[in-house]
Amino acid sequence: MCDPDMVLSVKKGKMCVAYGCSNQDADPALRGKFSFHQFPFRWGDQYVKEWTLKIKRENFSASKYMVVCSEHFENSCFEYQNFTGRRQLKRGSIPTIFKH
Repeated sequence: MCDPDMVLSVKKGKMCVAYGCSNQDADPALRGKFSFHQFPFRWGDQYVKEWTLKIKRENFSASKYMVVCSEHFENSCFEYQNFTGRRQLKRGSIPTIFKH
């Protein structure tokens, strides 16, 4: 049986996987400031490989659950949906902005 006092608290939510980036939507102070974008498996392996190289992580293997935050994309990489106003990445967009 599990002791409730021993259960670890785990933050749920999205966290950017780019090297040196700590942006996450679990932080209430940052919520809504960034959008998070899944690796582009639907665009093809070429784009997944390019994103993987750009995020500068050693021994990294992307999965469909991993995300890169909007801070790593140029404004020109986004388009906005007509009715919701939500932004999404344009097909073929590559993360290019990194501090590290």
